[in-house]
Amino acid sequence: MADDVDGRFDMLSLVVALIMRRLKKTGEQGRVLSQQLFDTMFADMDLSLREMGAGDIGVSKRVRVMAEAFMGRLDAYVLAIDAADHTALSAALTRNLFRGNSTVDPLDNGLVDAIFELVGQLDNSDDAVLLDGRITTV
Repeated sequence: MADDVDGRFDMLSLVVALIMRRLKKTGEQGRVLSQQLFDTMFADMDLSLREMGAGDIGVSKRVRVMAEAFMGRLDAYVLAIDAADHTALSAALTRNLFRGNSTVDPLDNGLVDAIFELVGQLDNSDDAVLLDGRITTV
């Protein structure tokens, strides 16, 4: 993952996707909080791009493209995680987080296992704690 705007977006997208996946399992309040997280993430993206000097027209276009990209990543990650498909998650991470860099294998370097471990911790976290905005992991 590159330490640039795109790389940071991809890393943030992964973490937010994991949290949104878990929030949606907590009922209506979780779905509302998940939407607020999405809205906040992209409001911050808009602000960050403006601070970097992008113009009004360019920012709205870029944020729209980023939101569409995020939704694709969310779908790919959630489908792979819910199916417990390590290979599919590795392929999605290679395609998105590592931008197709075939020298990086998320299965071999332990990233897929680490993500599934984090997912397990999130899935076992208390709904009330999560809805209170706190994430507890071991």
